[in-house]
Formats: sequence, structure tokens, C-alpha cells
Amino acid sequence: MTRSNGPRGDYLASFCFVDEGDVAAELTRLSALAMEMEARYQYFELVYVVAERHRAQIESTASLLSNIRNLRMLLVNNDMNFYRRRVVAASEAIGDVVVLSAISELAALDVSALADQAFETGETIMARRSQAAATVPVWHWVMAAVSPYKVNARDLRTLSLPRTHLNEMLGRPTLVIDLRFEAKQSFRRFQRVLVNAKGLPFRGPSLGERVELLGELVTVSAPRLLKTYAAFSFLTAGLAFAYTLYAITLFLIGTPLTPGWFTTALAQGGSVTFLAVGFCLISLGLADVVDRLTGRTRNAIVDEIANINFFKDKTDLNVEVLAQPHAAKEQSAR
Repeated sequence: MTRSNGPRGDYLASFCFVDEGDVAAELTRLSALAMEMEARYQYFELVYVVAERHRAQIESTASLLSNIRNLRMLLVNNDMNFYRRRVVAASEAIGDVVVLSAISELAALDVSALADQAFETGETIMARRSQAAATVPVWHWVMAAVSPYKVNARDLRTLSLPRTHLNEMLGRPTLVIDLRFEAKQSFRRFQRVLVNAKGLPFRGPSLGERVELLGELVTVSAPRLLKTYAAFSFLTAGLAFAYTLYAITLFLIGTPLTPGWFTTALAQGGSVTFLAVGFCLISLGLADVVDRLTGRTRNAIVDEIANINFFKDKTDLNVEVLAQPHAAKEQSAR
């Protein structure tokens, strides 16, 4: 595709971010990003989702906010975790291409290049570290094997999606994880772009985010976990039946038996543990069903602060000028 050297104007790009705690510093970074995007695009927006508890920081940076072009700041409920705030950002973005990223990853990325690649190829682009981790947490291996997603520690939180792909995802109840990992069984495949991210930590900025993500993965993996639990239940039933036959056999052949306090206590403890694990998985599955029925972002946004002007420097006209005024006068004089 060929285009002029000026700002690109053939599509609207949305760049979405979620607060990571230090709103003032993040707004400063977004201000610099807005100036970069203004040189690259005629039409763009920055969507920034912030928890309500940071309102005081926002009010203290009012002068900075007024100078960030095309910024849409969405304030959401405090009880929404990081990845559900990403869902809000993706749902509210209006661009032909939507780039979901993390402010902490901007130093290693060219988000505009990812947006251009998604627009020109029509593929979903995910940023991936070019370096492998020295050690991988055990839960990565477990969730990669059990969950229906390709869990990989090298995948960053930056994803660039064409509007058509995002619209397909928005209708799914598993959107929280769909915007973080690629599904194992899907006709939409992510294209990976390797980036040099030596300065970025492999395990993310906080333990809380990792716990939240693990909880989301367990939730969407509940059907598989329940099937696994059913298999173990069947195995346990078989072993229990065999144990019963063994006890009956000992009784029939007259073997002296020790009073059964220990075996009774062991059976009770094992039964309670087994049932507790089962109820835990069932509860996770039911929680996911409730989320599917009620919607995960309903009443999530409590306020919006915006500074949008897509046509600030627009000079194109929607009419064609046939003749200059002085030329028309000369023709009438003749």
C-alpha cells in the first residue's frame, strides 16, 4: 500500500490502556504517545480505563489532561480487576483497528506499527518476547495443559485486532481471556511479532494481576476441570468398590479385624477433601454461568473524561470546486 508522507488517514486507530497504579506518571507517558500518534494518524483515540479510587490523582492532573489530544478516560468500579478493565477498554473503543496494550510495555513496542500491520493484513497481532524465560512457573505448564488456551510466558499483554476480529470476540463470554491468550481451537490464529523486551519483567508488574489472571483461567477452564474431576470420581468409585469387596472378603474368611477408628477417620477425611475440591470446581463453573447470563461489564463505567476532536486539522471538503471566483468573473466579462 502506498500513501503520502503525511499523517495516515485511511483508518481510525484506537489504543487502549488500563491504569497500573501511578495515574500521574501514566498520563505523562500517554501525553507523549498522543503527540507521536498525532504525527502518524489523522484519526486516532487513546482509551484509558482507570479505577474510581484514583479520582484524586486525576483531578490533580487536570491541566495535563486538557492537553492530551483524543484521550478518552473511563472511570470504572474499584472491584474490577486489571483484565476486566481491559474488556471495558476494548468494548468502548471505536477504531477500525484496536490495540490493547500496557503502559509498562510501551518502551519496548511500536504500537502504531502493530496497528498498521493488523489493518493491512487483516490478522490479529500479538507481541511476543524474543527471549525465553530462564524458568517458567509451574502453573504455566499446568494451565497450558488443562485450559483451552495457549498459555505462554513470552506473550506480552499487547494485542492488535482488526474491528471484525474484535466484534467476534465481544460476543463471547470468555472475552477476558480471549484478549490475553490465543485459543487452542479457533479458526482465528494470532500472528506473533517478536520484540526485544529485555527491560520488562517476565512475571508482570504485580502478584495480584497474576492471581487475577489465574482465577480467570480457572473459571474459563471449569468445563475441562469438571470432566477431569468426573474421571477421578469414577476412579475413586472403582477403588472404593474394590476396598468394599476386600473388607467383605476379610470378614467372610474370618480374619481378625482391629477396631475401625483409624480407617473411619481416614475415610471421613478423604471424603470431605474430595467433596470440597468438587464443590470448589462446581462453584467456579456456576460463577462462569452467572457471568455469561448477566454480562461481565454491565454498569461498569461510572464516569468518562474525554478530549476528542478528530477533525481539528481537517481541510478536506465534501464538495468539488469547479472554478475559482476570479476565473468566473473573467468569463462573464467576455
